[in-house]
Amino acid sequence: MGRLVRWLDRRPAEQLLVLALLLTATIGGIQLLVSPALSFHVFYLAPVSMAAWHLGRRAGIAVSGLAALAWLVAEVMRAPVVPAAWWNLAVRFASFVVVAGIISTLRRLLEVERASARTDELTGAQNARAFGETTERELRRLRRFGRDLTLAYIDLDDFKLVNDRHGHAAGDELLQLVSRTIAETLRIDDVVARIGGDEFAVLLPETGAEASWVVLRKMHNAVRLAVSERGWPVGVSIGAISCLSPPESAAALLAMADAAMYEAKRQGKNTIEHRLFADGDSAGRAGQTLEA
Repeated sequence: MGRLVRWLDRRPAEQLLVLALLLTATIGGIQLLVSPALSFHVFYLAPVSMAAWHLGRRAGIAVSGLAALAWLVAEVMRAPVVPAAWWNLAVRFASFVVVAGIISTLRRLLEVERASARTDELTGAQNARAFGETTERELRRLRRFGRDLTLAYIDLDDFKLVNDRHGHAAGDELLQLVSRTIAETLRIDDVVARIGGDEFAVLLPETGAEASWVVLRKMHNAVRLAVSERGWPVGVSIGAISCLSPPESAAALLAMADAAMYEAKRQGKNTIEHRLFADGDSAGRAGQTLEA
């Protein structure tokens, strides 16, 4: 069943709608061939549910109408129309609509839950779990196709001063500003995540050392400018790893970028420590450092 649902999820909306309509018509045709004593209500729920789950409430209602009409046609072709037939039509349509509404609502709630499970509530960036999954996926691409990959670990220097002097609301506003500013400097395929507290991570797929250095400088300057314009006494320390070969895991790559970030702090904060990783490296080879 799970495979079928995933297969349907990959189909275009037009194909799904046609499939739901054909399935409804087929069920109506089968109903004509069997005993009228047999109930077909549960079978009509299949196309109604499929349309509501994959296409939404409106499509579910449309297929509900067709299902109720197909049922009526099957009855009319076997016996004269009686007044109760119109009542039955309305009741069946209403029951199908209720099911379509419940199923479409469940799908919407599931999507919201999935999004919230992968998103940092404060900033709207990816959370640590989602970022780890994204990084693992990019590492698989690196192993298979040899694509470039860079990961940056970002920490706000003296962030605690903002909370102490201006309150936690100002600290939250600062985190939102940093997340938004980072995202604005990135390309559509790049990923920003809030790892925790005042720490962020950025993944740059298909970006080697030279190209990532340009992105890192742009990001660093943009965040520093945005923060300084608000008068907040905060710097930005970044540790970045550009992979010449894939590390063993996303956690290992993140740990190397974290170590590079602490080296940036050790050198005076508000800098970028950019390193390269190749097979056999334990923490990346020292690279270039940008000072504030």
